Amino acid sequence: MPNPRFHSPISIADAQRILAQADDPALLAGGQWLVPLIKSGKCDLSDIVSLHHLDELRGVRFHDGKLFIGAGETHRSLSSNALILRECPALAAVASEIGDPATRNRGTIGGAIASDARRSDYSGLLCALDGEIISTARRLNVSDLFEFQGSEWLQVGEILTAAEISVPNWGVYEKIPHPAANYAEVGLFIGQMRDGSWRVVASTGKSSPMRLIALETELAASVDAEDLSIADAAPWASEFDISCLTALLKNALENAEPVIR
Repeated sequence: MPNPRFHSPISIADAQRILAQADDPALLAGGQWLVPLIKSGKCDLSDIVSLHHLDELRGVRFHDGKLFIGAGETHRSLSSNALILRECPALAAVASEIGDPATRNRGTIGGAIASDARRSDYSGLLCALDGEIISTARRLNVSDLFEFQGSEWLQVGEILTAAEISVPNWGVYEKIPHPAANYAEVGLFIGQMRDGSWRVVASTGKSSPMRLIALETELAASVDAEDLSIADAAPWASEFDISCLTALLKNALENAEPVIR
């Protein structure tokens, strides 16, 4: 195993200074992705920079129809946050079903997105709700991260600080979890924005989250739920994925029915 130097800065500025001086550093948020890599011997690091004590990365705020979520918020804290439960309970539901209790207690939304946005359970919801990622260097649409493997999108010294989403009137997230790791092997988010537009985003193990525009159009035209077609909206999906997504769509609409009325 490598023997990197460990740092525990108390400010973003301090963390950036350490990153600038290190030869081959890595950021540590919850550690659910990094620690297994270190144990496997697949990465040889000079320094590990913990973000655990950076209060600047915490906090949830609501303003002008948008939720601002600090990257250091844990899955557990998001699942029980009163503001999120009031304004976007679908986000709390996603957070409550990530991994196992240990992962939810230590893992963070920033770590999940930075480590591999394409596989994060948050990504479908963020993509549907006009999600933006805020870092020390820039703002990015969540969908811009899907072309990258893992954390390749991060520039040298860049730290993810927050995510921002538009709050819908309602939204529902359904997934078929991996039997061991509990991440979504197939996932579907459906919701309606405050302007009345629909958002439907599907994700599978073989693809990044993708909006199903044809299905959104059908929902806007008040097509009966029984006539909605996942196959037409997601021609890229396999027959198995279409079957799974169809079942998830049915569950989502049934769960949302009291809200729609």
